[in-house]
Amino acid sequence: MKHTYHIMGKSPRKIEVEQVGAGPMQSGDFRLTLDGAEERCSATWTANRVKLVIGHRVHDCYVDHVEGSYTVHIDGRRIPVDLLSDSQLRRRNATGADTSDGSPLVTSPMIGKVVEVHVSIGDTVKVGDGLLVIEAMKMENEIVARRSGRIEAIRVEPGDKVEMGKPLIRFAESEG
Repeated sequence: MKHTYHIMGKSPRKIEVEQVGAGPMQSGDFRLTLDGAEERCSATWTANRVKLVIGHRVHDCYVDHVEGSYTVHIDGRRIPVDLLSDSQLRRRNATGADTSDGSPLVTSPMIGKVVEVHVSIGDTVKVGDGLLVIEAMKMENEIVARRSGRIEAIRVEPGDKVEMGKPLIRFAESEG
C-alpha cells in the first residue's frame, strides 16, 4: 500500500512511501518517492528512533511526536515537520485552516524527567520554538511549539518525572 504525505515547512515537499514485501509497516524495505525522485531504503524502528539506510548511506534518526506534528533529528539537524495527507493538504489550501487538532495542550510524548523549561507564563512563542527539555534513556529531547501563541500555564518544573501523555504546557485559547 502506498501512503502519500506532504511535508510542510520552509520548502514543502511531497513524499510517497510504499512498503516492499510483507511485514509490519514500521520496519522493512520501502520505496520512497520524494518530489518525483524514487529511492529504495530500509528502516528499522526502535521506540522513537529509526535507522534509515538509503543507498549506501546510513542515517540514525530520532523522531519527536507532539500533538500530530513531528520533529526529525537527522545527521545533526533538527527538522520540524507537519505531515499532511492529500485530503488534509486540499483542506488547508481551500480554507487556509490549520489541520492540527487545535488542542491548546502540550503533552509529554515520552516517559522521562523534565530537565529544563525554556518558557514562562505569558510568553509568546511561535511554531518551532523550544518549550522544554525532557530526558529519557539518558538523551535530552527538546519539546517544541507546534502552534504559535501565548503560554497560559506550565504544569511541570525541572526535576519532575513525567509519563507519556502528561500535560506539560497549556496555550491560551485563540482570541477571535
